[in-house]
Amino acid sequence: MLRRSVFLTSLFLFVLGVSAASAQDAPKLKLVDTVTFTGGYIDDQFALSPDGLRLAYVTVKQDGKATLVLRELASKAEKTADLSKITDEPAQVFFLPSGPEVVVAVKADKTTYVLFDAEGKEVTQIKGQDHLSWRLSGKTLQLVAYRLDKTATSLTHTITLFEAGNPRKVQKTLTLRTDAANRLTVKPDNLEVIHLTSDFTKAVVKILGGYNKSTDSKFPDNQGLYDLEAGTVQKTGLISNNAAWDRDAAWFVRNWRVQHPVRLSGVATVNGIDGSFQLGQGIQQWKDITPKFQLGRFDFDTFRVAPVQPVEKTVHFTMAIHPQNPITLQYKKSEKRAWHFFRLNAETGAADDLGQVQAEETTITWSLGGKLIGLMRLSPNWTVGSETLELYQLP
Repeated sequence: MLRRSVFLTSLFLFVLGVSAASAQDAPKLKLVDTVTFTGGYIDDQFALSPDGLRLAYVTVKQDGKATLVLRELASKAEKTADLSKITDEPAQVFFLPSGPEVVVAVKADKTTYVLFDAEGKEVTQIKGQDHLSWRLSGKTLQLVAYRLDKTATSLTHTITLFEAGNPRKVQKTLTLRTDAANRLTVKPDNLEVIHLTSDFTKAVVKILGGYNKSTDSKFPDNQGLYDLEAGTVQKTGLISNNAAWDRDAAWFVRNWRVQHPVRLSGVATVNGIDGSFQLGQGIQQWKDITPKFQLGRFDFDTFRVAPVQPVEKTVHFTMAIHPQNPITLQYKKSEKRAWHFFRLNAETGAADDLGQVQAEETTITWSLGGKLIGLMRLSPNWTVGSETLELYQLP
């Protein structure tokens, strides 16, 4: 009788533990629409507009002909544009953060960005770039194009600013030319360029300390900000440990396109994570994030930040549940693989789990806009697209 009582008590605690873990889980997102194309496939590059009212996707027929489709989600009315003379495999599709324009990026040696209006008519092409960004000029969006050219002895960063609200007309061009080690002199300072900011008009730099002959010693280095438009340098702090600063700077160089840097590293444990989950505000300026979810349940290798963030000062990212994660293994069970979608406040560091979609596939691709998530399930053997594109409603 005693043994049975102990067993029932253990069973009760086990169920209670599982229920407690499940109670913290995010809701399963509701499938609200499905877009299909059976004459070939839908390319894995697609986008929802920032307001969540429109969808841009590319269909590719069996003969390779590509078509841009602009879909009004409420009415399901569609406008199309023939891409066959431009590309059969877009490198990226995205909406600008304001206005009706959608951009199709075509990658060759450099990238051509082709802008289309809401009717599917081509507005303009911005050719020969490495990246296209934007900033607000007053209350109007201004496009910013960036190109990097390398020779054996120099690096040339070219930034093209277009007139606010007019992507056809160049307002000005900024040029930053350095030696092959990315160094230049802005008198009286010698600078090493680390990376450009997200709108490419400023450069994060190391201000190299001079040499004191009387003491046979080097003055310390400083970090700084070089304004390409004004041609001025601002010191932003002393570098006390060059090796540590350089290691962190290398992370920013690798992730230079990210507007709000976020990094996740560590080892999952039954109590969460032994490592760091941080929001970056500059080199060696990281804010620890304490999420409202059990971070240790996730496969950290699946951590992906959305390449285009539709909401200012917000970071959206995704991670997949690790089926054999330590948190559930303590209850002698495993979990089905599910992809969770997260929202991070870039000012406060608050991180929320918006919801999950069950997906056993190795890979997904996705886009967020308004209260919708567009999701495509990709086969491990065919990662360029699918016949189906799903739309899910956020709570």
